[in-house]
Amino acid sequence: MLNEHLEEQLYEIQIQWIILKNLYENDIKQLKQLITNIRYGQCNISIIDKILSQRRRKNFDDRINRITEKMNNITTPGQVITDLKLSSNKDSGEKKISKKEENVSSTSDITNILLLGETGVGKSTFINAFANYLTFNTLEEAQRNEPVVLMPVSFLMTTGDNFEEHIVKFGDIDDSNNEDFDHPGQSVTQHCKAYVFYLNGTDQQKLRIIDTPGFGDTRGIEQDDLNMEPILEYVNNLSHLNAICFLLKPNASRLNISFRSCITHLLSQFNVD
Repeated sequence: MLNEHLEEQLYEIQIQWIILKNLYENDIKQLKQLITNIRYGQCNISIIDKILSQRRRKNFDDRINRITEKMNNITTPGQVITDLKLSSNKDSGEKKISKKEENVSSTSDITNILLLGETGVGKSTFINAFANYLTFNTLEEAQRNEPVVLMPVSFLMTTGDNFEEHIVKFGDIDDSNNEDFDHPGQSVTQHCKAYVFYLNGTDQQKLRIIDTPGFGDTRGIEQDDLNMEPILEYVNNLSHLNAICFLLKPNASRLNISFRSCITHLLSQFNVD
């Protein structure tokens, strides 16, 4: 369990580093473009002050401080043991998920949300979009910058009156070890993976979204059962679960039978307490 906790902490640091790296690269790109425009008299030098504003610098400082603090916690043995207070029910011999918090641990200040949906519904895309919503204040700002990509995604999009199909890709799809894009119809996400977001730019409000393998795998019900096992095992190691978010396809008029069966089985594993 200690290894799992350290892995989770490293995931959090990795996410914050990716966001910080994207912000830095975007600012450098804007500054280069501005300097070129200023040389040709296309804009005023005062615009640079807007990019290097106090608010923007504070945002960078806060993100750097959070990453540094997380790194220091990992390298401090006492802090690691203190943080590792996850309640587990594995000794009971049943794969039940307890929603009752018996101990107030350091994870109790995190809002845990489990993300569920059919294969290909867009769970990973949703998490990437959520990261961009938190990173950029306006749509115009997001359009000027490169998108934040926490994990590689690939999806089909139709455009125009002739409904031409286009494959949209983000991230390095060929260098991903938790996503399988080579087998359409099968779950792309192979294992559960948590992404922690800091709301309002502080450590006081943290949101953990747990990405999961999709249901309705083309390999059949047996594969859905196999995909469900790591979900139950992962959530079982959390001290609490605040909510379950179901993503549905917009053109679906009713729940898929296999998906409904998987959800019913999953919810049956929760204690009513």
